[in-house]
Amino acid sequence: MTSFNVVFDLDDTLMPNSWRYAKAKFRCGYIIADAFSRKCASGSADWIRWELTKATYACGIIIVDALGNDSPYNSELLRRVRDLSSANLSKQASPGFRADYFQRNWVSAYELFCTESGRSADPLISEKLVSVTQRFSRNPQRSACTKLTAEDLSFFGERLIELQGRIDGEKIRQHGLSRHLFPDSWIEAYQVFCNEVSQEPDPVVARKVRGAAARFQRGPFRAYPDAIEALRQIRGMGHVLHLVTAGENKLQRRKIEQAGLGSFFEGRIHVVSFDKRNRLKTIANGQPKNTIMVGDSLRIDVAAAVDVGVRAVLIPIRVGWPEDDVQVEKDAYTVIKAIRDLPAHITKWSEANGNGRKKRKSRQKRRKSKRLQRPTPE
Repeated sequence: MTSFNVVFDLDDTLMPNSWRYAKAKFRCGYIIADAFSRKCASGSADWIRWELTKATYACGIIIVDALGNDSPYNSELLRRVRDLSSANLSKQASPGFRADYFQRNWVSAYELFCTESGRSADPLISEKLVSVTQRFSRNPQRSACTKLTAEDLSFFGERLIELQGRIDGEKIRQHGLSRHLFPDSWIEAYQVFCNEVSQEPDPVVARKVRGAAARFQRGPFRAYPDAIEALRQIRGMGHVLHLVTAGENKLQRRKIEQAGLGSFFEGRIHVVSFDKRNRLKTIANGQPKNTIMVGDSLRIDVAAAVDVGVRAVLIPIRVGWPEDDVQVEKDAYTVIKAIRDLPAHITKWSEANGNGRKKRKSRQKRRKSKRLQRPTPE
């Protein structure tokens, strides 16, 4: 059997991160929506837009809290959470607007998300969603919804998070990952949005946004239980474990320490700004086929591994992540549903490599034997 260098990504591969990131996004969006709502006349079209946006973000926070502890992160689900109010505006804005529609809409959405993530809906979460949406549904000014268009709500609810996401992505590509990047991108998004709606940025709101954006970096950090067990099994097979994570050194090492992962890697922990290719080359040490990169990002983990000839394994946690909009040949990497499936795959590859070596040695012996049996020319 072959002994592999097995290289792991950290965030969302060994420990949850994107759910906390999504919750911070909804919190920042809620703070900004609330600030704009307070500056609008009650019952005005702008006020209704921001109130609906607040309700959307509040429901998003509740759903992220409910699903984020032990479910795979799915940004497509979160996009649908974010867009729900605008996507269904035609029903909400119709003359037959029902006070309970907004409530039922969100409860149904939560139940759908639970079904798609393979878990049962919690009645207490449904009650929280009803409580939040009642604040809007019972407001006497909600009839102003009839004045809105889908474009109106899309601009306010969808545009804000998309703007921040675009700024965030540009900063990552230019400067790599750092703990200041996410808060800075939210402040910039707030300032740009203020300009678009002809309002001056409020320093108090900016401080609140920065605090909410920075909160997701404070922990507590914990590893997936299945990840701990997979690491134990793979190490027990005799393979060498490495950790290559993109981010700021101090923050990433604090995550590793809090999650209790350091002992598995025994000093083989590498923090890079963004690009993992050079580090993978160093670990492979001229034998890329004996190295496996395991991660959740098609761009940062899989494409980097494929580029340097390393075997790549994708655990598709962050479904729909815009930064993963990259083309990689399907047969160039392996997709597994969960990290608990990894030990079985590694065992199969190790045995296949071992059998291949035995066959090569056998062929070499036969060729050598034939050479020895050839008659010596006189």
